[in-house]
Amino acid sequence: MLFSETRLTKESYFSIPNYVFYHALHPDNTAHAGAGILIKRKIKHFLNDSITQEMFQSVSITINLHQQDLTIASIYSPPHHNPQEIDYANLIDRLGTRFLIAGDWNAKNFAWGSKTIYTKGRHLLKAINSLHAGIASQGRPTHYPTDPLKNPDILDFGIYKGFSKQNIHTSLIEDELSSDHIPVHFHLAAAPIFTSPPPRLISRATDWGFFQEYINERVKLYADPKLETPHKIDSELENLVKIIQDAAENATPPPLQHIKAGYKTPPYIVKMLKEKRKARKRWLRSRDPKDKAFFNTLSRELTNELWIVRNKQLDKYIKTLDASPASEYSLWKAISYIKRPPLYNAPLFNESTGKWAKTDLHKANLHASHLEKVFKPNSLPNATKRDILYQLNEKGLIDPDHEIPQFSFGEVNKLIGKCKTKKAPGKDQLTGLILKKLPEKAIHKLVQIFNAIIKLQYVPSKFKEAIIIVFHKNGKPERNPSSYRPISLLSSIAKLWERLYLPRLLKVINIKNILPDIQFGFRAKHSTIEQIHRVTNFIEKALEKGEYCVSAFLDVAQAFDKVSHKLLIKMLTNLLPACHVKLIQSYLSDRTFRVRVGEALSDEKPILAGVPQGSVLGPLLYLLFTSDIPAPVRKSLLGKYADDTAYLSSNKSQELATQELEENLQNVYNWTIEKDIKLNCGKTIYKIFSNRIIKDPNIEAIQLLDNSNELRRLKRMKPWELASPSV
Repeated sequence: MLFSETRLTKESYFSIPNYVFYHALHPDNTAHAGAGILIKRKIKHFLNDSITQEMFQSVSITINLHQQDLTIASIYSPPHHNPQEIDYANLIDRLGTRFLIAGDWNAKNFAWGSKTIYTKGRHLLKAINSLHAGIASQGRPTHYPTDPLKNPDILDFGIYKGFSKQNIHTSLIEDELSSDHIPVHFHLAAAPIFTSPPPRLISRATDWGFFQEYINERVKLYADPKLETPHKIDSELENLVKIIQDAAENATPPPLQHIKAGYKTPPYIVKMLKEKRKARKRWLRSRDPKDKAFFNTLSRELTNELWIVRNKQLDKYIKTLDASPASEYSLWKAISYIKRPPLYNAPLFNESTGKWAKTDLHKANLHASHLEKVFKPNSLPNATKRDILYQLNEKGLIDPDHEIPQFSFGEVNKLIGKCKTKKAPGKDQLTGLILKKLPEKAIHKLVQIFNAIIKLQYVPSKFKEAIIIVFHKNGKPERNPSSYRPISLLSSIAKLWERLYLPRLLKVINIKNILPDIQFGFRAKHSTIEQIHRVTNFIEKALEKGEYCVSAFLDVAQAFDKVSHKLLIKMLTNLLPACHVKLIQSYLSDRTFRVRVGEALSDEKPILAGVPQGSVLGPLLYLLFTSDIPAPVRKSLLGKYADDTAYLSSNKSQELATQELEENLQNVYNWTIEKDIKLNCGKTIYKIFSNRIIKDPNIEAIQLLDNSNELRRLKRMKPWELASPSV
């Protein structure tokens, strides 16, 4: 469905369930002009770049057809502009060799059935002829001015190219809407391609009895020596996953085509709608002001009644909402649905080629290329696997005789029972519900594989494959791949193993007291509020003593994505027993990812830096990597919550407090160089708290952190903003 004169702004949008709406706004971002396209979400298509000029607003999409792709464009040309032939030609030519563009042209010419001819119509016709395009017009008026002294005429029509006139049929829909423009219906002889539903192994109709029986017949349990090599672990895991997948597919019948019952309109509303349509027809024929007034009255009455009905339905729906677990938190889900941003699958701009990525496959590969650069060390933007490899020295490892306790059936089975069933699965499509339905024989097989992993200190390759989906960050330019937040989907079996291994690793870390007390992120019995209390208490005491409290709040750029594997493993060799170091090195090495956009998957790319996003062990590995952050000097305070860091110093003298802070910052700056860490200067700020007059401080050390510009100085900072440096 094509729209002209949408009158939308950047602050408003239009949506219908199961449809996608694309639009082009007027450049002044006021509620006038504009063009839009509404298309079913399941029809395969992609968005092209839009035109948002004073004389034209146009948006176009390309629909995937079984024969040849077709570009559909909506156009609105405001009446008070006079485009030339070249302007029309450029507008139409950019659509390619096979297209249909339609809308309100505000141009008249005998060629499409107008009763008169204007200059705009002459220029447009010349452009159409020069491009060997055709005109799709019904030949009857599409615009009925509200002023009875003005004659109806044709302003809405289509221009096409790439198919014959016999393949397009045009008609008018005269009694459906209340606009002064009559909707034009274009029927094209073309068959679109529909998207496939998201891949799912199971449904509500899955026969779990058959599922378990199928697995029991095919899973074979071996003695431990059978899993004595990494190749055997990979082979057995792949075989088990394949059996579970086949069992789920065979136990799940094909999905039925359910037609959802739509909203049932009350009979009196249907009657009012029919009366309104009759009144509109009468006015279109007679052009009598009395008929127009009667039509307007019926339209207002219908609008008011529709609002009443909708409000009643909304009140009924609100009464069903609840914030309790029994209703699956329906209230919060409803709020999230209302607050969600509109989905807008915009094209991406490839700066290296200067071209637009429009199809899902091109977008997926562009996102993958961008993320491949992100998942590399800061100091090695062109790193290869050889560059990040750290050769372990067996003689340099500590506690070589230490062994990781093996897993028991009861431990694994208990943790499977805690799996969340609604988490998105990874590449293998095995959900938490599938794991919960596994028979005991399959769980015993998992126990064997998990124990072989810790025995050989080898993490199988299937555990290291990530599918990444991306979400647009609000307020960021949609054309840039960096404006999208990646979310990694990992194997449920891999995360199950990580949850089992995590307590064993934490036990060693706690015994050796590796993590500093000032780190409150991702730790049991430590919360954001407690860290805020530490910081605010330090500030309050300084104010009570009449001191200056000088503080700096630091943020690390791409903290979790830029962790150097080489430096992390080198650091762990002096902290953890040999078996844990080898296992973590295997866990981090040879990780790969693919980006999914729609149904398209990008090429496989390596991950050469960072802790695995979406994993169980990733946050803990980051805490270990940053556990040697320089301690605060003298009476300063250091607070950390994951990658957010705060240094605070206090003194009766502002100069001495500032000098102490600068010493802290110089130490942490040297540390970031050693750790190949970069600070996010846009989110790093400093603040002086005092009840006394504040002089401009010497901020040489702070400038050193920035390397280019002075850090922001805030006049006011609210207490709860101390939890994040992005203030």
